[in-house]
Amino acid sequence: MLRPPRDQDREDRRAKAARSLTKSAGPVGLSCYRVVLDAEGAAVLDSAIAALSAPVPGPGAGERDERPAAQRRADALVEVVRRGVSAPGAVPRCDKAQVQVTITLQALLEGVQGAGVTSTGEVLAPSVVRRMACDAGLVPVVLGSRGEVLDLGRAVRWFTPGQKRAIWLRDQRCTFPGCTTPAQWCDAHHVDWWSRGGGTDIGNGALLCQRHHTRVHSDDLSATITDTGVTWHL
Repeated sequence: MLRPPRDQDREDRRAKAARSLTKSAGPVGLSCYRVVLDAEGAAVLDSAIAALSAPVPGPGAGERDERPAAQRRADALVEVVRRGVSAPGAVPRCDKAQVQVTITLQALLEGVQGAGVTSTGEVLAPSVVRRMACDAGLVPVVLGSRGEVLDLGRAVRWFTPGQKRAIWLRDQRCTFPGCTTPAQWCDAHHVDWWSRGGGTDIGNGALLCQRHHTRVHSDDLSATITDTGVTWHL
């Protein structure tokens, strides 16, 4: 999948030219949209929708979100557009969608041939990653670099965005055995609880979905964290 930089740039321009958005009549007065995007566009849209499409509990205790996943994604898309046009020309009132791209330092600096890969599997040319990296909405995860402070000890209780991105990159999904809930729907859990003296650093953080986060606390489960993953002791 890796081609000479000139071929990658040419294909990138061709893919962008193929972007399209069409609208047609849907059932019972509804509208139907069809979107065709290149890898970069898909990565941005996926991240924006994922951030806003998680289930939202109802006001009652234990009340679940009754919306199916397709409706949650549609609601998230409308919310993304609503936020984008609510204050045109003004400073954004919230963070942009975070697109996490993994790329080797050598490829980013044009030292060797390579590519960037998003958390959703999209393959991006290094030139695309370098351009996207100019936007605060994307944080390159450059292998071999140490651009962010990831260990804060007990000075801060909540995991920072930088720490969460590092934990996302390591865990990819809920770490509980057999669970496939994606990272964007998970919490960063203190394996050694904060209330018991646990520190807020990536060596003490693990991704857990809401259901398994509750079980880990209720059963007082422990885990072993390594550089490559988390092993829960059931």
